[in-house]
Amino acid sequence: MALSLLCVAALIASDFEGTPVVDIRFSPRTQPLDPLELEELLVVDRGAPLDMAAVRESIVRLFETGRYANIEVEAATDAAGLALVFHTEANRFVGDVEVVGVPAPPQQNQLTNITEFRLGQQLTHRSVSRAQQNIRRLLAENGFLSHVIEDRDTPDPETKQV
Repeated sequence: MALSLLCVAALIASDFEGTPVVDIRFSPRTQPLDPLELEELLVVDRGAPLDMAAVRESIVRLFETGRYANIEVEAATDAAGLALVFHTEANRFVGDVEVVGVPAPPQQNQLTNITEFRLGQQLTHRSVSRAQQNIRRLLAENGFLSHVIEDRDTPDPETKQV
């Protein structure tokens, strides 16, 4: 996060520092926070000259909400001034966990529990990988030496739960 943040900041600062900000947008349009919350979190002001400290503080404040996995800021100029686009990737969170297609033993609740997923926990590639390893181990302990594990997620756009 810090490295990409510094690279983006350096690029914007050298080219656009002091240019009036005429537009601020988010991509994708649908964000995990409502527009009023986003507006309150941003330190960058429309109509004001671009201040890199304000851009950095805006990114920090957005990350502090816990709702974002990645944030990048793009700047583009036109005759009217500077447009900033906050490109974001929302964090995803664990909703319902279900393990299907395995005859007992082990029991389905054992397989679900061994994933170590908890409702509302942030879902990461690392946590999915750890869950798969735990399932493989439990299956091997129960005599299933040849198995295929597929993870499928069904996102709920409103809650950001998967």
